[in-house]
Amino acid sequence: MRKIGIIRALEVASLILFLAVLSFGQRTAGLKVEKGGKAKPVTAEDSQGKKLTLDQYKGKLVLLDFWATWCPPCIEEIPTVKQLYKKYHKQGFEIIGFALDQDGETVTDFVEEHKMPWRQVLDGARYEGKFSDNYGVRFIPTMILLGPDGKVLDTQARGARLKTLVPEHIKSVTNKRPVVISGHDSPGEKQESNE
Repeated sequence: MRKIGIIRALEVASLILFLAVLSFGQRTAGLKVEKGGKAKPVTAEDSQGKKLTLDQYKGKLVLLDFWATWCPPCIEEIPTVKQLYKKYHKQGFEIIGFALDQDGETVTDFVEEHKMPWRQVLDGARYEGKFSDNYGVRFIPTMILLGPDGKVLDTQARGARLKTLVPEHIKSVTNKRPVVISGHDSPGEKQESNE
């Protein structure tokens, strides 16, 4: 009976450690970029066969989203990312998805089904892709926010944090100041203005 209790305690401790690594993995996972540093170059063909480079996004606020169709936490992020894209895309917010799937058709079908309008790069199976390796991605979703100068603003730009970061940094692209427009957005949401 005591042996079962010790085994159970070890299982629980292992699970807690695993969850802690997932939650805080970005700082300890060996990302090859850090806040304030320059983004790694990207030159690729997107899922539509068009050339994609980070240079095409100069002057924009860019989210690099390393994800996969087989990753439940990645799928959970999609509604937040779509909402921010819809609200801030015309002001200069862009997203580049790096899908860590083996099958391009699976990614294309998934992107169409979930109505993800931003560009996707097929980055190979699990953490063996060119760009995930170049950035040192070991856990997904990994979301890296880049400023209009190509410098890394944040390496943990997910969920509620992303909801704060995009409105905070979009003014670096638009030179607009955020103001609350009464009756337009829900309380606490901001709309950009030139006033």
